[in-house]
Amino acid sequence: MSSIEIPSYRELGNGRVADPKLARWLDRRDAARRHRKLYEPDWRMCQYYLAGKQWIGWSEQLHRVVAATNDPKEREREHYLANVLTQYVATILGKLYTDDFRPEITFRRDDKLSDEYATQCRNALRYAWDEEIPAREVLLDAILRLVTFGTAGVRCRYDSTVGPVLGELPVVDGKPELDPEKARAVMADNYENPSDRPRLQAVREGRICWEALSPDNILPPPGVDNERNFPWLIVERPVSITELKGLYPEAVEGLTEDDLETTSGGMHLREGGEEFGNTKLKGHVMVYTGYERPCPDYPEGEVFVFARDRKLDQRDELPYQVGGERKMGIAFFHYHRIPGRFWGLGPTQQGIGPQRNRNRSRSQYIELKDRLGLGRVYARTGTINILRESLGRLGEVIEIPHGHDFPQETTGTGPGPWIEADIHMSDEDMDRVMGLREVSLGQAPAGVSAYSAMALLKEEDDRRVGPILMMIRSGVADLVKFTMYSMREYWGPQKQIMVAGDEGLVAAHLFNATEIPMEFLVEVGEGPPIPRSAAAEAQKISDIFDRSIQSGQPLPIDWYVDSLEQGKPLPLPKREQSVQREKAELENMLMMRGQMPQIHMYDDDMVHMQVHRAMQSAIAILPDQALQQVNMMIEQHVQAHAMAGQQKQATSGLPDMQGARGQEAQLPPGVPGPAEGQGGDDPFAP
Repeated sequence: MSSIEIPSYRELGNGRVADPKLARWLDRRDAARRHRKLYEPDWRMCQYYLAGKQWIGWSEQLHRVVAATNDPKEREREHYLANVLTQYVATILGKLYTDDFRPEITFRRDDKLSDEYATQCRNALRYAWDEEIPAREVLLDAILRLVTFGTAGVRCRYDSTVGPVLGELPVVDGKPELDPEKARAVMADNYENPSDRPRLQAVREGRICWEALSPDNILPPPGVDNERNFPWLIVERPVSITELKGLYPEAVEGLTEDDLETTSGGMHLREGGEEFGNTKLKGHVMVYTGYERPCPDYPEGEVFVFARDRKLDQRDELPYQVGGERKMGIAFFHYHRIPGRFWGLGPTQQGIGPQRNRNRSRSQYIELKDRLGLGRVYARTGTINILRESLGRLGEVIEIPHGHDFPQETTGTGPGPWIEADIHMSDEDMDRVMGLREVSLGQAPAGVSAYSAMALLKEEDDRRVGPILMMIRSGVADLVKFTMYSMREYWGPQKQIMVAGDEGLVAAHLFNATEIPMEFLVEVGEGPPIPRSAAAEAQKISDIFDRSIQSGQPLPIDWYVDSLEQGKPLPLPKREQSVQREKAELENMLMMRGQMPQIHMYDDDMVHMQVHRAMQSAIAILPDQALQQVNMMIEQHVQAHAMAGQQKQATSGLPDMQGARGQEAQLPPGVPGPAEGQGGDDPFAP
């Protein structure tokens, strides 16, 4: 009897999954969800604290955030809220987003790509960055998630469901052929064999998308602490059923909506019997995109798309190829990496402790003030109205029944300096865990007013976010590489792009994206941004002006006023010596061309002679007859300057320039005197 092979399947509710690949991805999804659930309480608490809901706790039974007022012991307590955490988070967000993340691209290929096409490629990237993606808004969204949760990501993908319809085009290797000539050639090659003809598909223009990913959208393999080592990854996001029908019309037949509470994990809070939070997401289903890294079973990787218990799509290659390697098209950002785990630690989570203690101390201060700071009146039952008529407006009145003794009160500990010190300690803890000083929060430190000192303090604060900025820039560089690949694959040979031109006009032209080279370099910036606020620039202007006075070379007052009006230091006016050096160098150029320049009475002869002697020194090492003629001309010009200098000194009554003879200390380094035997009235002659 032959054995019967039983197909592998996976139990899922009341049904069975007979597809082994789908079963494998479902197992991976469930394992990643169980592991991610360990960190979800911290993420939900961060969301609520930033939203101003801070008297909360986490319920392990309900696996959600609950209000502190649900506890009967807390209902009659004071719950004061002074949300300082948002200010710190906004400051860190501003530090990370003050940079222009758009990198520069340079090309390298054997045929020496022309400068004109390189400029067109940069304009095309600029158009995609500003108009089609748009990158600035997505990066701001991703950095906000990074500061809130400690981990964020950005996925680059091509959305083929938007834009005008280009027509029905043949699909080759799972991709529509956008080049009209190649499309006609593909159909012509298979014209005689209808069975071999590629299928036609209605293709829209589409657009390149960047999607900001929260931790709730990311399902990494448990136990792998770095994305470089991921064997696979799952990205989950809710998609409307209407959109799915346009993408996978056959696969979603009969698919119903999922019971989705929210797109980001759920923000629900019950206070006093009423529930607050996001409503259910109607008409959507959670779609999972699984990415398999290249391996022996999948040399080019795999993309597996599924929803609930059915497969929607499968491709036997990852969507991007950069540097000869297949990539998922996702860049991850981490605020503070923790060894041994993938999920980072964000500043919001670190600030919850000081914020909670601050709220608690302020609430206790109010309670002590109300309970101990106001007087009380104890009276027998029935005498309340008499007391009010005789004493007027009273504080708290406590009735004592007849037959009972009056209670004995103790003063206790009033709201003294100790509780204020506790509040200040919470603020100091917040400064330390956030890594921010007064200057980063817009406050001038005590005793510090100079721009250089404030810039140094701010630089120390920025140094802490320097590695994070470097990581963000590196991730953006990867995203630009994925974007350039998408442009080459999907834009086609006649993509119309529009960029800002000269004089405020818009320049529009057709761009052939199919000619984008496979090899190009992406250059990103380095280092933290320097202070650029109006106050910092004004302080810089004052410091430069004060330093010029201290050095004995004061700047004109007009420079100071004009710089303040412009909001930045203007270029320093040229000194007389710099002007004289430039004139002497121009004279050197004229003499190299055989023209003898004239001596003028306003020339600084000493400066001119130094510049001309330096030129003679450079010519002397070149055994060229023509240059020797130039050397002789320069020597004559130098002697003329020497005589002019003597005449000026005789007229002004200054010491004779002959006293400078033989003083080698006056010569600049590397500038020799005239050759021996030339003589003349030269202060630099030996």
